[in-house]
Amino acid sequence: MHATTFPTMRIITVAAVLALVAGLVVMAPADARSAVPFRALEVAQGAPNVVGECGETAIVIDDEASGTGTHLGRFEIAFVECFDVAAGTFTVEFVITAANGDTLDGTYAGGFTSETSWVAEAEFAGGTGRFADADGSATLHGTIGADGYEQTWTGWISSPGHGHGR
Repeated sequence: MHATTFPTMRIITVAAVLALVAGLVVMAPADARSAVPFRALEVAQGAPNVVGECGETAIVIDDEASGTGTHLGRFEIAFVECFDVAAGTFTVEFVITAANGDTLDGTYAGGFTSETSWVAEAEFAGGTGRFADADGSATLHGTIGADGYEQTWTGWISSPGHGHGR
């Protein structure tokens, strides 16, 4: 190998690595601004509103709840759920109405992990106002009792008003 080839290759390699790192640093602030943490607590009182069947062992629940969440303030959530009683699994379509009237749409699916608790995964899919192009996801943990249920949401959402993130 020629004596000048090794240093030249090393300089080119170092320059390429520095360019890659610089590109990642420049992109990081934009990504960090577009995806923000999302947390919420949803609470419902009373028995669910069962309105029909969606399978041999499944019922349709059409109901509402309320809560408080980041980027939402106090909110109302309307949802339609197909709950398979035999399997303990469910799929849900929801619309959350934020304190200012903007809506956040999405779906989630999950299942019971015990007689009184469940876990689900949610996907946000737009809405209205500042959530018009929102996307994101959350993990939901819920518990049910004689008087109703509580469900926590923990995840991320594209920065309200800034469209798709992450």
